[in-house]
Amino acid sequence: MPVFPPEGRGFRPRFLGLVGLALGCCLSGVAAAQDMPPPLVEGAPQAQPPPNAAAAESETTNPGGAGVNLKDRVKSVQPKSFRMAHRLSVTLDGTASLNDAFFQKWGGGGQVAFALSDPFALDLHFDYYGNQETENVVVAKQVLSSQLYATRLRFLGGLDLVWTPIYGKVAAGNSIVHFDLYVLVGADAADGEQGVLPAGDLGLGERVFFTDWFSAGVEARYALYVDHAAGEPSMLQKSLLASAVATFWIPSGSAEESK
Repeated sequence: MPVFPPEGRGFRPRFLGLVGLALGCCLSGVAAAQDMPPPLVEGAPQAQPPPNAAAAESETTNPGGAGVNLKDRVKSVQPKSFRMAHRLSVTLDGTASLNDAFFQKWGGGGQVAFALSDPFALDLHFDYYGNQETENVVVAKQVLSSQLYATRLRFLGGLDLVWTPIYGKVAAGNSIVHFDLYVLVGADAADGEQGVLPAGDLGLGERVFFTDWFSAGVEARYALYVDHAAGEPSMLQKSLLASAVATFWIPSGSAEESK
């Protein structure tokens, strides 16, 4: 006949297993609830990050922001330190012609200018020239029997309007050197083969400012006038004149001093 186990012997292990499984689920739920953030309550103050962390993040993500020391910022545009407005300038120049194959011109003179503003000035100039015949004159007359359309130029003087559109600075060793570029146009009088003639000039130049009262540079201008040699037809003369200039500024003073 069949033998049955005593009552309750198989039920107890199953019951203990179910109890253990239920306790494990409860403990897992409690641990998960502890890891969740607390619920947001309307009107409650929010937690703020530490001030040092916020400053470090600002300096890292926004180098030009408020977190950066003003001393560490680099100024990309600096104010002009040399002013020309309402100042008088006296210039000495030495000049030579560059495009005359028959009469090489050497000379010099001076300029007096008044700056109406930083970009614009009125310039009164006068230069006297000596004319040196080149070997091309002998070749043209004796060998080629050529007509000489180029003429002598004894002096050139007039009034120019000077415009300075470009200003800059460069590093030279441990100092900063200022410079500018200018263009000029004016009405002149030229002493040529047929006497004093109406003329005009057009040119450009560059100045380098070594102090607040002294600058030096180069200048080139076309002198344009109608003239003719004896027995020859009239021609438009286009003398290209190059000059080395030295300028003295009165009164002396920088832009910062004038503020």
